[in-house]
Amino acid sequence: MIREKGVVVGVKGGMATVRFERSINCGGCGLCGAPRDAGIVIEAKNEACACIGERVIVECGDVHPLLSAFLIFTLPVIGLCGGFVVGWRVGGSEKAGFAVGAAALLIIFMAVHLYDRSLRRRDRGWPRVISVGRDAPGDSGGGE
Repeated sequence: MIREKGVVVGVKGGMATVRFERSINCGGCGLCGAPRDAGIVIEAKNEACACIGERVIVECGDVHPLLSAFLIFTLPVIGLCGGFVVGWRVGGSEKAGFAVGAAALLIIFMAVHLYDRSLRRRDRGWPRVISVGRDAPGDSGGGE
């Protein structure tokens, strides 16, 4: 598990928007999607009932950036190309290839979306605010 310190910049429902400065321990896992030289803003489950402006500790589950990149970028391209080839060979025209390729692309995007929703329901890897304020464990002002 990864733990980082940040400041709550927004609260909506059971979620908190937390801003972090990059620490030495930040290895660019891809969870935040921020460029390497920028601050990080993520949404996390607000289990500690933090308010705007409070310093918090956020715990993030294990991240698998290669699997994420494969699911988001590579798998849809494979579906598009494979669908085009199948449609072209079976349908005998490029129009059929484009139609089957587009359908395969949409089906794969929907499958990835459903997989993402199932992960969110299981709380697997979803960031969560675990403590608030100066009394937060290990709170020394920098990243852990």
